[in-house]
Amino acid sequence: MVEFHKDGKNGEAKYSFTDFDERVGKVFETACRQLYETIKEPILQDCKTLRSIIDDVAAQEEFYGNTYDSKELFCGYAEDDKMHYMERELARNFSNFIFNFYKKECFPRGVMNDIQKLGNEGRDKIEKKLAERKGYTRFNREFHKSFLAFEDIVRFDGRSIQKILRDISNYDLGIALKNTSDTFKKAISCNMSKRAEQWLNDYIDDLGPVLKRQVQECRQKILRVMEDLYSCHELVWSDEWTD
Repeated sequence: MVEFHKDGKNGEAKYSFTDFDERVGKVFETACRQLYETIKEPILQDCKTLRSIIDDVAAQEEFYGNTYDSKELFCGYAEDDKMHYMERELARNFSNFIFNFYKKECFPRGVMNDIQKLGNEGRDKIEKKLAERKGYTRFNREFHKSFLAFEDIVRFDGRSIQKILRDISNYDLGIALKNTSDTFKKAISCNMSKRAEQWLNDYIDDLGPVLKRQVQECRQKILRVMEDLYSCHELVWSDEWTD
């Protein structure tokens, strides 16, 4: 979410908010630097106070029968490294916070409901138009993740489906596939070994009646796996859904 590099001229840590276009990224970068300049002094003062107290106690007390040198007790960063570390950590945390806030404000519930009504085809068209805006890769994926459904599992390519299958229980999968079409089941089972596919089909046939609540719970488990993998760029839509 934040890219870092070190400025060779003055040694400062440089970073940019790559999940947003240049206009928005620059605003967030400026805000983050202003925040850092505001809070770094009180943090460093309190850090020095803590170091002084530890030094004072360490010089007078024995711990477990040993008197320790303060350098051994306080293995911190050098001052220059500490400053860069603080700035990088602030940028990462600020970026996470601002991205989640930005997404929440961009996708209020009313907008999400309207998009949901457009269905998968409308959702895909919206994402493709967003993709035309440079620098919105993660924003697009988070947008699409917000509308992932269990039924989307068959829209991924074979390798992606295999990744999902590795992270879920076959028992959960069998219950989740209850009352789905044969075509839907085949789209998933064709990515399994023949033995695993036969076991799954037999398991579904032997299940008998299953409570709707159980089916939904298992589908939610699988959906959470899909969302996690999708956020990590591990899942790819099949060609028929990306044309």
